Amino acid sequence: MEAEAALKQANKAEKVAAKPVKARAGSATGGGRAMGMRKIKAAKITNIRACFAYFQADPAVSELLTRLATAAVRSGEITQDTAVIAGIDIIETEGV
Repeated sequence: MEAEAALKQANKAEKVAAKPVKARAGSATGGGRAMGMRKIKAAKITNIRACFAYFQADPAVSELLTRLATAAVRSGEITQDTAVIAGIDIIETEGV
């Protein structure tokens, strides 16, 4: 009888193990909304010239280049002699 009971219990355990498991990501604290996996897209530049040609009309590109050029002028990396090569004019103003 014990063997039959053990066999029945083993069959039940086998059925439970065969059921598909549904995995869900939930909140670690038990409150709030559940979170799930999602795909995150990002870009990696492989051809910087082509990328620049695509975005060159974007005002953000002009702002970024202006910040970079200003930093290079202030650090001395770009001087009056090399400003033409960099495609910029150095503007000096006086301030307090």
